[in-house]
Amino acid sequence: MRDVPACAEVGDTAGVRLARRPEELAESEGLDPGPELVELMEQLLGEDRPAADLMAMVAPAQLPADVAGFAGRAAELAALDRVLAELLRGARPSAVCTLVGPGGIGKTGLALHWGHAAGQHFPDGTLYVDLRGTGPGRSLDPDEVLESWLPMLGVPVADVPIRTAERSAALRTALAGRRLLLVLDNAASTAQVRPLLPGAGRSVALVTSRHRMDLLTVVADAVQVPVGGLPAPDAAALIRAAAPAGAAMAEHDIAALAQMCGGSPLALRIAAARLGGGGRLSLPALVTALADESRRLRELAIGTPVDELAVAATFNASYGRLTELARSGSACRYCRRRPGGSAPAWQSGWCAGPPEPCPGHPAAVHLDDEQARLRKDR
Repeated sequence: MRDVPACAEVGDTAGVRLARRPEELAESEGLDPGPELVELMEQLLGEDRPAADLMAMVAPAQLPADVAGFAGRAAELAALDRVLAELLRGARPSAVCTLVGPGGIGKTGLALHWGHAAGQHFPDGTLYVDLRGTGPGRSLDPDEVLESWLPMLGVPVADVPIRTAERSAALRTALAGRRLLLVLDNAASTAQVRPLLPGAGRSVALVTSRHRMDLLTVVADAVQVPVGGLPAPDAAALIRAAAPAGAAMAEHDIAALAQMCGGSPLALRIAAARLGGGGRLSLPALVTALADESRRLRELAIGTPVDELAVAATFNASYGRLTELARSGSACRYCRRRPGGSAPAWQSGWCAGPPEPCPGHPAAVHLDDEQARLRKDR
């Protein structure tokens, strides 16, 4: 009870609002708190304590909701479980894992699913941040993250250091002796991530990125977990779970849709959301529409122009971050050199647009990794 005061309600990172006094609860709600709770409420309500102190008494719970209809990823989940088990038995001094894969492949969903499943191992809470490594606008500076996190961990706002290195050291100090999960989503680089990592202890940092972070493996003993497309059975299971209730789905159409989406959870979820009544497509109609490779990416989109969710946007976000030098070459060249001479459905329409990055660039490494995987599967 004293770890998370029942009388404290955290609305946001700006402050804490306390509940009413015990006599007010008894009068208005018919609630009659026990002696221990009354003592704790009076203690908190009777003191003029800084908001940061009160916030630190409540374990942060910033992890977004788990993904509905999660399917597959047994190998990836097992890899994360192994790292956590090694940490808990003292076989490793720290735990940093990176989920690496192309856009739309389900890295964030995997991180959230594992975070919720392993939540009992992090009694001191969870911290989450979208580092905006890809997408419109600038990437999030680690200083901004530290400025938000440190007060939640008990550092008074007035005492938050100015320099990044000092803020990073304050984070490690605040995490010492605690067990938290830190999810650093959509990271752009190792330099962006390093100041946000815990030191030695039992906290875990889980990073997602479209870029391989080999340097993080060297400097932080990070374990890289590649995230690829879902196998056909798992892709089919995701379609069934994500499709609207009552949507008619024949098994051969499900298999065709799974194949056309190339195992991308984003593409699969968008496709499933377009099924059903109310003006939506039937599964055979959607399969027919996706059979036309020239319009696949246009079909794998949902929403209005203002808030559209589209597979193509994930490619454009990565491409927009590349330098002009990295943009040299042709994406079509990649499509031609793939085993079988064709890209997954969620890439084929894009091959006529943005060119391929230079060999050695992180985005190019993902293309080469996909080639190797396909050769192995043949």
